[in-house]
Amino acid sequence: MGDKMEAKNHEDTATYEKLKRDPTSSYKKKVVDLLQKLEKDKAIDRPQYYRLYPGETIPCIYGLPKIHKPGTPLRPIVSSINSVTYNISKYLDTMTWMTENLHRLPGLWFGLC
Repeated sequence: MGDKMEAKNHEDTATYEKLKRDPTSSYKKKVVDLLQKLEKDKAIDRPQYYRLYPGETIPCIYGLPKIHKPGTPLRPIVSSINSVTYNISKYLDTMTWMTENLHRLPGLWFGLC
């Protein structure tokens, strides 16, 4: 993390909190336990279990400069690609999009036959 981003994080204690330890492994365990329960209860199948399985990457924060503002402050960006919740987030995003746009998809009919 760059010096300017590091300084911003230390200044803004209302938004950012320094963690004593990395919580990734405990979050991953919770996600895996939930996925195993869903698979056991037949709510998801094995291929879906693997698609939703958590990644190993720790989310990374970086800043993009707001060049139109005085002092060029940074806009914080968090990259969560391949993190613990990334695959679940992708799945939920797809389901949300399909739910919101189902009426726009021509030729699809989900009848109650």
